[in-house]
Formats: sequence, C-alpha cells, structure tokens
Amino acid sequence: MASRWDRAPRICRSAKHKFEVAIRKPFDKKIPVYYDGACPRCVKDRRNYQKIAANKSEQVLWVDITDRDAELEQLGIDPQKALTELHITTADGQILSELDAYIVLMERIP
Repeated sequence: MASRWDRAPRICRSAKHKFEVAIRKPFDKKIPVYYDGACPRCVKDRRNYQKIAANKSEQVLWVDITDRDAELEQLGIDPQKALTELHITTADGQILSELDAYIVLMERIP
C-alpha cells in the first residue's frame, strides 16, 4: 500500500526527504531544530534567531513538524510536546528539549 507521502504532490515528497535527511547520522555540523511552522510565534522566533545569528544560522537545519507526528515518534519526540517545547538533535544523535536545546542552539551564535 502506498504511503501518504507517495500519494502526495512532489513538493510534499521533497519535504519528506528533507525531514529524513534531518534525522540521519552525521549532520555536517548542522543542528536539526524542530519547530511548528503553523505557529506564528514559532515562525517569528525562528526569524529572530536567524537575524541574531546572521551567517551562523546556516549551522541550523529548520525542520517544520506540521503533520509529522509519525516521524517525531520515530525520533522519540512526543508530538504534543514538540508543539510546545523546543527540540533539537545533536551531532551525536541525542534529542534535547527545552532549556538544554536552547543552550546548544544559542551556543551557535558568536
């Protein structure tokens, strides 16, 4: 049976690929940051980080978690918590949330 992604338009399959790349081993120094792209506050926070970080923001891979419950669960992230708490994956594959995630993310800013 074809998955939801197989039936989706090409742009959605591309989004699935980006998400899968985000959860794979080594991250080429990029930190996947999972955020709610349907949340205006979350999008604003992302933009603010990108402004503050300037060219260092390229070290972050922003992953929109909208409608990605199954993928989040595969990572060990509770989809409901992902909507209210920041989550990242470190270079060694560890999932961090809340303050621990913010600390790692903010360390990227010079």
